[in-house]
Amino acid sequence: MEKELLMMDNNRSVWDAAKLMQEHRSGSVFVTQDERPIGIVTERDVLYKVVAEDLPPAHVLLRKVMSSPLVTISEEEPVAKAIELMNKGGFRRLLVTRNGKALGCVTQFGLAAASLKEPQAN
Repeated sequence: MEKELLMMDNNRSVWDAAKLMQEHRSGSVFVTQDERPIGIVTERDVLYKVVAEDLPPAHVLLRKVMSSPLVTISEEEPVAKAIELMNKGGFRRLLVTRNGKALGCVTQFGLAAASLKEPQAN
């Protein structure tokens, strides 16, 4: 699980989010309202919903392009549940929560990397 979460208010611009993602070498930013995560914007969202539509990123608000409602998973849930949610919803990332509070993010890449590190059963 990635513990560094990039978060940005829903009234900020796509340009602001893209710069933050670039600085942190991340493919997503969680969108907040009143400091509570309500959605996610990924690099694909920026490409498909802004760039491909020839919209000015500095003038498009995150709330207009975010994926919402945000799908989350509790830290107590097994990895298999995270994989099931990702497969069912076509997600690459899930926000991990503890008692409703953002704790981290699990990604397809992270799950795949972790599975390669686990000892293989004979």
